[in-house]
Amino acid sequence: MQTFSWRQENGQHFRQWIKDKFFIGVLGISWLALLSVLYVPALARLFHTAPLQLHQIVQVLAVGGTVSFLSKPIIAALTGAAPVPQQSRLHIA
Repeated sequence: MQTFSWRQENGQHFRQWIKDKFFIGVLGISWLALLSVLYVPALARLFHTAPLQLHQIVQVLAVGGTVSFLSKPIIAALTGAAPVPQQSRLHIA
């Protein structure tokens, strides 16, 4: 999740991420390793992990996904810079 937040803060769009084959490959290997440690019984015993339930996975992804949205105003407050306004979908004439 953190990798997505960093790439988004650098102004990269999702279309650019897909073109980076090395990034996609490494991301796939990383997810495969993580899921293996959680759900393959021999690896779970070795690393002393327990499988996550669906609602726990959703909670982790929700918290991880908010990093980019929360970091921008916090960084702006710490550096004294004006926060970048979020694009509004509602247009008032």
